[in-house]
Amino acid sequence: LLTTQAVTQLWIARFDGDFAALARLQGLCSTLGSLVAFVVGPVLGSLTDAVGRKPVLYIPPLFDLLQRLVVLPFMTVGSEVLARTALGGVGAPLMGVFDAALGDLHVSRPMVLGTWQSRMSLAQTAAMVATPIISSTLAARDLRLPLVVSAGILATNLLVTKFCLVETLDRAKRKPVVWLSSSPFSFFRLFRSGPRLRSLCCLVLLDNLIQPVLGGHNGILQIYQADSLGWGLLHRGRYESVSAVLQLPGFVVALALMRKVGLPWTARIGIVSTCVGLLTSFFARRQWQFYAAVLCGSLGKGSGLSASPAFSAMVAAEGACVGFGQGELNAMVGNLRGSVGLFSGLLWGGIFSLGSRRGTPGLFFLVGLCLAVAQLGISSRGLMRVSGY
Repeated sequence: LLTTQAVTQLWIARFDGDFAALARLQGLCSTLGSLVAFVVGPVLGSLTDAVGRKPVLYIPPLFDLLQRLVVLPFMTVGSEVLARTALGGVGAPLMGVFDAALGDLHVSRPMVLGTWQSRMSLAQTAAMVATPIISSTLAARDLRLPLVVSAGILATNLLVTKFCLVETLDRAKRKPVVWLSSSPFSFFRLFRSGPRLRSLCCLVLLDNLIQPVLGGHNGILQIYQADSLGWGLLHRGRYESVSAVLQLPGFVVALALMRKVGLPWTARIGIVSTCVGLLTSFFARRQWQFYAAVLCGSLGKGSGLSASPAFSAMVAAEGACVGFGQGELNAMVGNLRGSVGLFSGLLWGGIFSLGSRRGTPGLFFLVGLCLAVAQLGISSRGLMRVSGY
């Protein structure tokens, strides 16, 4: 997150106000990075089931650190594309390894697993309260400063992994590397593993299509706000910090809902919240209206997205029931997400460009809303099959 402000500002400056072209290149860059994650993610997942979680956790931060060092000396669009493509995609599977480690400890108790994942998401959102302000302030002075700070954080991450992290996978449960699950199309095995897991995977697929509209990695929302609202670097930093504060209640409510109505209904309510947030965003023209949209969609952030506690806990439990190791399972889910990323960046970049030419740059909000409604329809049938949570 520290580097998002600097990189977005770098790209906006280089394209000199041509936001449609910027959106298209951002989409291409996202696709290239997803291609690397699509190929590398399954290998890391299968490897973590064989050698343990801790050794594999060294790899993504190391590659992320190299990414910063590649971009720092040049600070050009070309170096950023190279870093995202060759190195950034390797860092993407990091959360899958963390999810596998949590699954080792709590997979037999899905509610406990969902609670811990919700606490982790809550902590990440809390960290986002101050980070955008720090990043935009540093980037306003020199675009290299956020990259230097993030490189230092990544180096600290490696030290913490080395000296503080405890291995969660018992040696008796380690599996040999399964090369079938390491193939780039391993996610097809998820769809052949029964109707319950297949329903969850369909919801994950749609979630990953919606994520860029909610402010995901390819920056479509950032470009829209810079183009339509004229928001500069410091304004973006304040917006993201306040947005993080407004999202915190969503995670707290999601935790309460998990205990009260269970995981499937928590996920379903989160999808409704996402729909309301997207619809509100489409009509937003002022700052307070965008804040209202963030608040409306906060429960979706807390419980309805594919990286959410409710979905992740159910996928982990269902995968364990059919015999997948947690590392292998999270690798296949990451592979599914990567397959969506192969075309979603280009899709949203093209939709933004089309909307800009026709005078409706917020068109991508409506497309995202249609996907969320489709997700709600699938969940009404698919999640009803997932019982016991």
